[in-house]
Amino acid sequence: MKLVFLQILLMIFSPLLIAEEVELWHDGKISPEQPFKALVIGVIPGWGSDTIILQEIGEQERYCFAIFHRGLSTYEVQSKEEYAKKKLVGATVISPGVEVERFSWTMGVHKIGKIFGEDDLVSKWYTESKSKSKQPAPNSKSEKKEKP
Repeated sequence: MKLVFLQILLMIFSPLLIAEEVELWHDGKISPEQPFKALVIGVIPGWGSDTIILQEIGEQERYCFAIFHRGLSTYEVQSKEEYAKKKLVGATVISPGVEVERFSWTMGVHKIGKIFGEDDLVSKWYTESKSKSKQPAPNSKSEKKEKP
């Protein structure tokens, strides 16, 4: 009887659990925060951070630098003119561009791309950032300070 009850609860609440899951490396975007659909046209490895260079799919011809660094990420958008002036020191350029879903890159322990599953740097970043966001902030009102 208890087993049937648990199965019914899972049937009711499982769509809610699935809806919370974020899809990475999907539909032309590395993560939902990426400002537009794009192709990967380069990688810039760094000490403690990696940058993926993206070119917008469409007529606007914008570029985006997706920077992943120790649990943080930023997306810096540039116009075609700004990108043309930028010096890409240490970049590996990919021409023609690669679809986000098919892109993969490794250098040492760094693995970037959907094919690496949980070892993917972006997936690790998402897991880390979600766990940090669920922790209460220090000195928040919910915490009671102990008197000495």
